Amino acid sequence: MSHLTVKDGTKLFFNDLGTGKTVLMVHGWSINSDSWEYMVGHLTRQGYRCIAFDMRGCGRSDQPWEGYDFRTLSEDLSCVIDQLNLTDITLMGHSMGCGVICQYLADYGEEKVSQAVLIGTTTPAIALAEDNPNGIDRALFELLIGAMRADRPLYVRNLADDFFALPAKSHRVSPAMVDWATNITLQAAAHAAEKLYHTAFNGDFRNSLTDINLPVLLLHGDKDVSAPLELTAYPSQKLFKNSKLKVYEGQAHGLYISEAAMLGDDIHAFIVANEQHALPVAPALS
Repeated sequence: MSHLTVKDGTKLFFNDLGTGKTVLMVHGWSINSDSWEYMVGHLTRQGYRCIAFDMRGCGRSDQPWEGYDFRTLSEDLSCVIDQLNLTDITLMGHSMGCGVICQYLADYGEEKVSQAVLIGTTTPAIALAEDNPNGIDRALFELLIGAMRADRPLYVRNLADDFFALPAKSHRVSPAMVDWATNITLQAAAHAAEKLYHTAFNGDFRNSLTDINLPVLLLHGDKDVSAPLELTAYPSQKLFKNSKLKVYEGQAHGLYISEAAMLGDDIHAFIVANEQHALPVAPALS
């Protein structure tokens, strides 16, 4: 098992598979890097090096009491990039992992990153506020925290229905897959799960997305209940300077697992297109 140590001494678990251009993956709330299994399989077969790590508090990483805010999480991401000497990276995030990527770009710049892929993003802001009238009411958030404190296994299992758009997609997502996703989510420490939930709910990237210049691909399902399109991907696309949004009909928040091959092909095409656009133009022959 491979681990690296970040600035506050926390050890983070990571997997480094395949060869080629690097795709660095940042998972969402409470789940861990195992959730990228199907995306990693598809992209490594297409010739990419895929690196995925467990956030602090999740999976096989350490479970410190503090450090679950976006700034610390982006510092952890920076440590992964620096310690593995990564450059020309495609950063790929899911759910609140997209917020970690955006915070990293705000804090550390774009020098080592070529493009970003945001799947089921929770940016720019999901909490209800006077200037975000379509956001989620804090009272609902507190009810969800209470349910998680009372019976976290049941809470996480119930999330799976919306995560995979069940029962509509039961032909694509087996009960065993649901159990697997539930189990790896429950590997997170309870305190980490709650603090990460607070971070995801209170995140506000409306002022920082406009400063991101690199190409961004937004991939989102139109049945995403966890991060509704109208609250997340649509306003995010308007704030990014250079972005493309693809909406998948009938897909939910967990589409990077259930539809990894379809998304993987679109991600590959996005990376190739950006490489071709970045190639220097040969001087005309006189």
